[in-house]
Amino acid sequence: MKQLLKSILIFCSLMAGYLAINLLINFHRLTDPISLEGNVLIVGDSHLNTSLNPDQFASASNICMGGEAYILTFYKLKKAIEDNGQIDHVLCGFSYNNFSAYRDARLTGEKSKSQFSKYYPVLPLDLPEKIVVNETKFYHTFLRELTLYPNFSPPPYLGGFVKYPYELDKANLKETIRKHYYTNGPFIGISPYTEQFLDSIVSFTTEKNIELTLVSAPLHREYRSRIPEEIKTAFNKTKLRMTRKGILVLDFLDISYNDTLFKDYDHLNYEGAQIFTELIKKEISNRKMNGAHKKQDIENPADIRQQDLPNN
Repeated sequence: MKQLLKSILIFCSLMAGYLAINLLINFHRLTDPISLEGNVLIVGDSHLNTSLNPDQFASASNICMGGEAYILTFYKLKKAIEDNGQIDHVLCGFSYNNFSAYRDARLTGEKSKSQFSKYYPVLPLDLPEKIVVNETKFYHTFLRELTLYPNFSPPPYLGGFVKYPYELDKANLKETIRKHYYTNGPFIGISPYTEQFLDSIVSFTTEKNIELTLVSAPLHREYRSRIPEEIKTAFNKTKLRMTRKGILVLDFLDISYNDTLFKDYDHLNYEGAQIFTELIKKEISNRKMNGAHKKQDIENPADIRQQDLPNN
C-alpha cells in the first residue's frame, strides 16, 4: 500500500512539474512580440482577408481572419500595434455582416472553443463583464493551451491574405444569408458589441496617432438584395457617425463588379482582389494628395467610380 501511494505521489509530482514547465514556456510566449512587415496594417474578417493583397502595397501586412468579430479585431490590433511601432495606417474591414449578432454567437455557442483556441494569446483573462462569452470553454481553453504541451507554433490569430479562385457557381447564397442573419430561424438581431468595439478601435488608433480607414469590400448584387433592412440601417447610421468623427470610410459595397471577380456571393476572388486593391490604393493616394481626409466628401465613392470598373 505504501509503495502504491509512493508511486502515485511520484507520478503526480512529475505531472505537476510537466504542467508547470509548459505553463512557464507558453505563458512567456504570450508576451513574445509579433513581427509584421510594413507601415500599413490590414485587419478585419474574411472580406478584407480575400480582397486586399498586401503585396500590392508598398509596405503592408494583412492579418485578417475569417469570421472575426470587432471584439477580437480590437485585441489583436492592440497587440500588433504595440509590437510594431512602424505602423501608421490601419485599414479595417467594415461591412453589413459586422453588425449581425451571429458573430457574438461564435463566442457563446458551440463554435466558441475554436475561436478561443485562435485568439487566447491576445484576449485578457479578465474580459469586461459586459462581454458575454462561454466562460467554461473560455477558461478551459486557456488552461489547455497553456499547460498540456509546449507550443512553439506561430500565433494562430494572425490570419493573412487568401487567394481564392472563381467559385460563384458553387456558392450557396441562401445558406450564406441564413448563416449571417437568420442563424436560428428568425432575424438574429444587431450585435450589441459592434459599435462599442469599433469605437474602441477608433479611440486606440487615435491615441497612437495612427490613421484609420474603414474599407467596405464589394458584395454581389444578389447578396445585397437579401440583407435585412435593420442591418442596412445600423450600417448606414454608423457610417455617418464615423465620417462625422473624421474617419475615412471607403464604401464600395455596391460597386458593380463582374461575376467573374467573385469567389462567392460575399467575397472577391484573387482576380477581383487585384483590381480592388489597386482601387483602394488609388483612393487613399488621391485623398492624401487632395487633403480630403479631414471629412469624407463623397457619400458613396462607388457612385462615381465607374471608370475604375473592369471592362470584362
